[in-house]
Amino acid sequence: MKSIFITALIFLFSGLSFSQDGPRTYKILSISAEGNKFYDSRIIVSSSGLKTGDEIMIPSDATQDAIMNLWNMKLFSDIQILVDKTIGDGAYLVIKVQELPKLDNIKFTGNDEFSDKDLEEKIPLSAGQVIAPQTIKDIEYTISKMYEEEGYPLAEIKVDQFVNSYNEAQLRVKIQENNKISVRKIRFEGNKKVSSGDLKDAMEETSERVWWQFWDKARFNRKAYEKDKDLILEYYREKGYKDAVILEDKLAYKNNKEDVDIIIKVDEGPRYRIGNITIEGNNVYKDSLLLGRLDFKRGDVYNMKKFQQNLRGNESQTDIASMYLDNGYLGFQADVEEEVKDNNVVDLTVRIQENRQYRIGLISFSGNTKTQDKVIRRELFTLPGQYFNKTQMVRSMQQMSQLNYFNPEALSYDFLQRNDSTVDLVYIVEERSSDQLNASVGYSQSFGFSGSLGLVFNNFDISDPLSGGAGQILSLQWDFGTEGTFRTFRIGFTEPWLFNTPTSVGLDLYDTRQNYTYQIQETGSTLTFGRRFKFPDDYFRGDWFLKFQRTNVINGANIYDEGIRTQISVGQYITRNSTNSPIFPSVGSKVVLSAEVAGANVIGTTNFYRLSFKSEAYKSLDNSGSLVLASLFDIESISSLSSDNYVPPNELLFMGGSGLAYNTVALRGYDDRTVGPVNRIGSPIGGRFLMKYGVELRYSLSQDPIPIFLTAFAEAGNVWASFRQADFFDLKRSVGFGARLVLPAVGIIGFDLGYGFDRKIVNGEEPAWLFHFQFGRGF
Repeated sequence: MKSIFITALIFLFSGLSFSQDGPRTYKILSISAEGNKFYDSRIIVSSSGLKTGDEIMIPSDATQDAIMNLWNMKLFSDIQILVDKTIGDGAYLVIKVQELPKLDNIKFTGNDEFSDKDLEEKIPLSAGQVIAPQTIKDIEYTISKMYEEEGYPLAEIKVDQFVNSYNEAQLRVKIQENNKISVRKIRFEGNKKVSSGDLKDAMEETSERVWWQFWDKARFNRKAYEKDKDLILEYYREKGYKDAVILEDKLAYKNNKEDVDIIIKVDEGPRYRIGNITIEGNNVYKDSLLLGRLDFKRGDVYNMKKFQQNLRGNESQTDIASMYLDNGYLGFQADVEEEVKDNNVVDLTVRIQENRQYRIGLISFSGNTKTQDKVIRRELFTLPGQYFNKTQMVRSMQQMSQLNYFNPEALSYDFLQRNDSTVDLVYIVEERSSDQLNASVGYSQSFGFSGSLGLVFNNFDISDPLSGGAGQILSLQWDFGTEGTFRTFRIGFTEPWLFNTPTSVGLDLYDTRQNYTYQIQETGSTLTFGRRFKFPDDYFRGDWFLKFQRTNVINGANIYDEGIRTQISVGQYITRNSTNSPIFPSVGSKVVLSAEVAGANVIGTTNFYRLSFKSEAYKSLDNSGSLVLASLFDIESISSLSSDNYVPPNELLFMGGSGLAYNTVALRGYDDRTVGPVNRIGSPIGGRFLMKYGVELRYSLSQDPIPIFLTAFAEAGNVWASFRQADFFDLKRSVGFGARLVLPAVGIIGFDLGYGFDRKIVNGEEPAWLFHFQFGRGF
């Protein structure tokens, strides 16, 4: 700005004509403009502030102000005010300008890391925009910062400008990216109490290159590095070093600037411990209760992060703020005052402002373009008239996420104050398609090609099928094998809230035929009934079913008894589900205990009982919930109640493959249904006892707009002819990895690559990587 001002003064005093006797006062007879192509002369004259008829001293502050008025328009590179001619005390003035060029186009060369579109989005330029010298500098700076944040701090950016005879500028951005540098070493100086290893571990994104981590090139990213420096200080404060600071940090480039050593100098300061904690301003809750929530006692290390979390908000919602917010105190505030005493002891005073208590007025929804209000409302734990309750609001949003109708990343809330004791609550959602087209295809030597094709409408409305949004479920499923080895048709409908109560009812109709060695046909229906519980807690629910089935064994192949049998069975599922997402849960668990009894030697000609227990547990390994460890367990048993020990063929247990084959538990790395009992020619015949467990490490690449997940897994399982023959150490093992993504109107699509270690034992095949491709199935 200083150079602009000096230039303007030069133009002012060199461009004005005045007598040798000094400045003269003229009456302006006329003002004209020269050199302008893009801008109207009248606009230039008007913007200068000079007017015909004014008396003006030349030179003077008035002429200086006129030049500055035009210069501030940022349209000109040169401005002069000249006296063209004089008549007596009158003067004809000319404003002579040189216009800045306008942008014609911009092109990039040498950019491999970023596309032209990426660069254009970061540079707010459009055709016809004025190009000033500062514009060129801004482009160079912006692109340099982009490259620096991506690990190219040595990138060189040069912008050349070519102006044609029409005063149109063509910009050529030349980029020399140079090497993307890797972090060779991270060295700390001044750390005497905290080890360098602990400080390195505190850095989430910046790490040293290690020879055995061949997949990690330890790229340097400036933006991530700056965040990691804050994490270093946060780690110090967790350990009681509240005064710790980073004095300086340096980057030392090595190996022709392909590597960098990071040197971070710290001043740790003393380690502080808790002295006295005093609570002031609290009337609703006693000191002892609030101090218990803080979970600190005299002599404890002063962990600032833990203290603030236990005061204002922790993951388990056992903090002081949550206690107030669960009782309607929306205006709760707390300030902390530290007083350092001798021997590095800190006395803390927490001053609380409880403010007013609020009840919930109206509850409304925003963004639900398909799902009906009542479908969302019935999942809520917050009710009008109740005191505002943060825990219940979070739980309500968790239930809304479980519906799988909405983008979990966009779920939020807002509240509007109606008066000094009431707030209206608004839940904000973003609809996404929850309908699923699921399909899979596989091949095994036993069954040849097999597959599955299904369509599930998860937010259906039987009264308005085209619009949907009532939360009902309509499903259609077709499973098949080549050359008629097996075929299943299934159609089902579920109303999850009968008569607007947490009671579900459903009906499922199916017809199954198998024609491989043996020939079987099963036709039946299942009527289901379920309800959410309040005890032991509201994560529990129960589901019961009544099943009718006709089984016709046309050709038993000396494996199954031939003839027609009828089955009437009842069963139940007791489920506790505290996970936070139906697709990619990051916290919580899901436990299912089920039992089924058929006939009981009273009705029908089929008599057996089935028991099963399944559990899933999820633990987030990072603060964002993107990296998740999952543990899975499944144990199932079926036993006959008949003297002939008969169990229907399709009730038997099978394992192997993707798990999409009928009545089959997945074990990736093996062919479909190949794990478990076989007959004398090696064909699977199913078993009566099954066990499987596994662990998975899952990572979310993105949640919006298209959720993408990666997984690495290790699992083991087996099927035995009976519980008596089960050997819990004889489990077939596999490892592998896979990916899933969720596509609108399609659902989940993905693949797994599994390596079965025990294929030689299972079916005589050498261990190998097997590819499992599928639609509609999660992890």
